[in-house]
Amino acid sequence: APSVEQPSRSVAPSVEQPSRSVAPSVEQPLGCAIQPGRFRIGGAIFYSNGSAFCVYKSWDDYKAAGGGDDTSSIPLLPSKPACMRDDGACIVNK
Repeated sequence: APSVEQPSRSVAPSVEQPSRSVAPSVEQPLGCAIQPGRFRIGGAIFYSNGSAFCVYKSWDDYKAAGGGDDTSSIPLLPSKPACMRDDGACIVNK
């Protein structure tokens, strides 16, 4: 089974995708790695360490982690960064 799947994956996609991904990669810097710090998606607030991200489960967790009352300066993203590890809920020491 693996020998059947691998050729089909490596022949067409690997040849065609590099040329297709040139334009989207320019337009999607936010869809990939996020700089360390906080970001928002909808009403949720997340934290990135540069390679993974987590979501604050509650306003209390966000505040306990040093978050301020005004969240308007926190970057708003359309979706979770696809190329970063999703660590789930942020662990906050209260």
